[in-house]
Parts: sequence; structure tokens; C-alpha cells
Amino acid sequence: MQDSVQSIEYYNKVISLLKEGRKYFPNDSDLLLMLSNSYIGANKIEVAMDAFKTGVEHEPNNKYYRYNYGVLLLGAQNFPLAAEEFEKAVQIDPEYQNAIYNLAVTYVKWGAELAKKSQEKSDANANTAPDTSYVEKYRKAIPYLEKSVQMKPDDANTWELLGRVYTALGNQEKAKNAFDKADQLRK
Repeated sequence: MQDSVQSIEYYNKVISLLKEGRKYFPNDSDLLLMLSNSYIGANKIEVAMDAFKTGVEHEPNNKYYRYNYGVLLLGAQNFPLAAEEFEKAVQIDPEYQNAIYNLAVTYVKWGAELAKKSQEKSDANANTAPDTSYVEKYRKAIPYLEKSVQMKPDDANTWELLGRVYTALGNQEKAKNAFDKADQLRK
């Protein structure tokens, strides 16, 4: 607990210094990036979100601003905007592995949320046809997960996530192969 308090105090001091520096260098993207990350460290998520949004507006081709803004949006479960930011980061740098992986995760979480809502509606009203829009989100995740395991083939967790998405889409053979690969990596 004491470490947490000291950490927030530290980040608050850093934030104060960086804000002062931004007065003299308002267009310095490195200062804005450090300030945004310091807001995250100080658990000032809304302020960090605003800072990264500002960064994206000022430098729309900055993949780091796009990525960090996407991470915050994903944490806030704003899946449409998170996907948009990660997609733009990947367009800027098609080999940006963190953005590729988090774009896949965004689609998986979005699909899971839609599936849950569909199930709740079906449970509440047996006459309601299930909404299968979640399937589209899982399908969108596949190419990004496949690219992610190509880029980091030793990541068991990504292989397992890929297996779960294949399972949800009914592709049992590919699911089994992905789960087997994850198991091999964990040994």
C-alpha cells in the first residue's frame, strides 16, 4: 500500500514537471507521450485518454499515440473506437506486433460481449432468434491472431486464444492444432 501511494506521488511530481515543460514546448510529442504515460501510472485514466486523444489529433500518423489510446479505449470497453485506433496503428506500421495483437484481442472481447448479450436475450425470451453478429467479430480477430503467432511463435497464450476463437467459429481441426501448440510451448 505504501509503495502504491509513493508511486502515485512520484507520478504526480512527474506530471507537474511535464506539464510545465509543455508550456515551453507545446508541440513536443515526446513530452506528450511521457505525460500521457505518467497519467496512466498515476491512475488518471480519463486524463490520459484525453492526452492521447490530443496526441492523435495533433499527430495522426503517430503509431504510439494510436496504440496507447487504443489500449485505454479497450480498457474502457469502447470496442469500436479501440479497434479503429489499433487498425490505424497497424496501417501506419503493418509489423507493429503489439497493435496487431491488441486489435485481435479487441475483436475477441467485442465478440464475447455480443455473444453474452445475445445469450441473455435468448434466455429472457425463448422466441427471440439468437443474434450471431458476434461471429463477425471473431472472424475479424483470426487474421490478426494468425499474424501475431507468426510474429511471436513461442507465445502459448496467443496460441490458446487463437484456439478458443477457432472453437467459437466451429473450426475444430484448427482449434486442436492451436491448443496442441500452446500445450507444447508450456512444457
